[in-house]
Amino acid sequence: MAAGLLDADALYRIALTADQANRDRFEAVRAAVAAGRDTVARKRFLDFLAECETSEVRIRALRYAFSARLLTAGDLAALAAGHRDRKLRRLAATMVLELPDADAVLGRLLAASDGVVRGTAVQRLAAGAVAERLVPYLTDPSPWVRGLADRGLRAAGGDPHGRYRAWCADPEAVTPAAVSGLAEYRDARDEPLLQTLIRHADGGVRARALGGLRRLGALEDSALARYAADPDPRVVAVVLRGLGDDPALLRAALSHRQPDAAAYGSRGSAVPPDRTARHLPPH
Repeated sequence: MAAGLLDADALYRIALTADQANRDRFEAVRAAVAAGRDTVARKRFLDFLAECETSEVRIRALRYAFSARLLTAGDLAALAAGHRDRKLRRLAATMVLELPDADAVLGRLLAASDGVVRGTAVQRLAAGAVAERLVPYLTDPSPWVRGLADRGLRAAGGDPHGRYRAWCADPEAVTPAAVSGLAEYRDARDEPLLQTLIRHADGGVRARALGGLRRLGALEDSALARYAADPDPRVVAVVLRGLGDDPALLRAALSHRQPDAAAYGSRGSAVPPDRTARHLPPH
């Protein structure tokens, strides 16, 4: 392909053509990236990433653009926070942290919906050893992010376990993620607190507390069935998962599905129980 005879728009059109071999598309996008580094070139490249339907081409293009220093920290943060391609989001998050002005856009990564992007930013916070900046991420929805914040806070001399206990002891402050964080310690001394939380008004809190007691081995299968009467489906889901291999106990649980609403709190918001290992990043 005679890339030198074509302008950037023509090169990007080749890179967008699905029936071209990927080798030609890669060559076209590399030539297009090399054609300019001004504001117009940046915008045209970002438009290309939005239009391109092939993840492999998008990823290769982003690598070319990063090597050519075409993109700003703001550009990369926007891609990390909002692009539809999961691989590209996560690559952009890693790239932006290599730039000298990365801290200026760190907040955008920390607010991203992708847990891996948030975790990448939390790792940056942990490396800075500023304990208080890690505290909000102890209650992140992602177990992996919580684990990163927990380890970073401990390394900085903080007491994340104590914070989880304090949150869970306050009926107004406790959240489902805080209960999960406490339960992830698997500390038998937390059993009384978890027992209290299975009567909390928020169904998400009750579900996480029930799961935490199961994790501690503090709630036998035979005692689990009665919680099927809980009006919140998140609690019932914990029960059914726990009893799924025992037909007799499962029948007993289903027999409790005439809930006594007065025995439980009101329904909470629809937050599913965490099932991801906190030491592993999401896929």
